[in-house]
Amino acid sequence: MREVNWHTVKEWTTEAGLPAVAKLTPWGTFNGYIAVPEGHPLHGVDTTSSFGDDNELADRVNRAAHGGTTYAGPGLSNISGTGATANTATAWWVGFDCAHHGDFSPVTDLHLFELRDTYPDRTAEEVFGTWRSLDYVIDCCEAMAREAREEK
Repeated sequence: MREVNWHTVKEWTTEAGLPAVAKLTPWGTFNGYIAVPEGHPLHGVDTTSSFGDDNELADRVNRAAHGGTTYAGPGLSNISGTGATANTATAWWVGFDCAHHGDFSPVTDLHLFELRDTYPDRTAEEVFGTWRSLDYVIDCCEAMAREAREEK
């Protein structure tokens, strides 16, 4: 089976002090992740299925993520491990993707260009969906990190 590479395009420390990573998928969409350290109330929590489980912290982070969190786990591949992610070997990563219904995927949605002629009275976003840029993903990660702060 061929390994699919997701390219890390940015690693940084959020304004809230948590490591973050933005990745570009093979489909041309971005994913965003933040890391919480051991001892943090979200460490080990499957935020992808905890929405509404009386976990206010997980709910806040879920709402800040584009489309809700779609990943919660102990590691990410293809990060450099330098700078913001240098000490994240035991971190719990929480993230989201930008390949939901209504999101434009440059690679997989190319076949939709013929639809533009079919619906000439609709805007490009109505036909193709919305492009979620790297800046958008960074903003979402920053919002997730703010919500993940324990002192709310």
